[in-house]
Amino acid sequence: MSEGGVKKSIGNKFERYLGDRFPDLRSTSDDSRVPDFWNPYHEFWIEAKAGNIEWGTRMKGYQINENRGFDDSTIYALGFHNLDDANKRVTQKTERGRQAYLDRHLRFQQVNFITQSLMERLWKKETRTSKKKSEKYCMMKESTLNNVFQNRWFSRFGVVISPEQYYGFSYQEYVAFVDPHLKPFWRAILDPEKDKGFIDFMRKYELALESVEIGKVEDKMGVLGRGREKK
Repeated sequence: MSEGGVKKSIGNKFERYLGDRFPDLRSTSDDSRVPDFWNPYHEFWIEAKAGNIEWGTRMKGYQINENRGFDDSTIYALGFHNLDDANKRVTQKTERGRQAYLDRHLRFQQVNFITQSLMERLWKKETRTSKKKSEKYCMMKESTLNNVFQNRWFSRFGVVISPEQYYGFSYQEYVAFVDPHLKPFWRAILDPEKDKGFIDFMRKYELALESVEIGKVEDKMGVLGRGREKK
């Protein structure tokens, strides 16, 4: 099976996971003009992306740019899983068979919710162009998100720089939430005004009830990545 087909099956698994976990979400995956989910009660969209926890998920330009036009809040749900060598292991001929295999062998280790405006800033600095198709994309990695959640300085082009300086935002614009006790663990960086409906939605499902100061997320969570499952 092609790499693209495996990624699509894993993406379908993540969407199914979110739909089961949050029954209030309405799937809109059959309409390519909008994100993957809509919540009519709290009025927000969710764009769902899944990837291996070691190397992240591949974001494409249209998934960022087309969502800018929505008046309602758009949240990116990034689900990181533990299934290594998926291209070699997910070989079933039917989608039903692939989903059954993923149900047995794939576990989501971490779910990140990122607000639209911050995702745009991350995208702007992390964009690459593929050599084959000249297509713009970025790999949204756990390490990148850890830098942002923890306000952790890092090195780029030989310069040590803060997330605020490199990506061009202020932590004062956002609020962070984390709930490390659930499996998978959940964390979010949101716009307190624009994403109010999503914040209320999280509280309804008893997720991340306590906001935390960005840069101190690690204190709440312990060592990030601890206890990762292997295949």
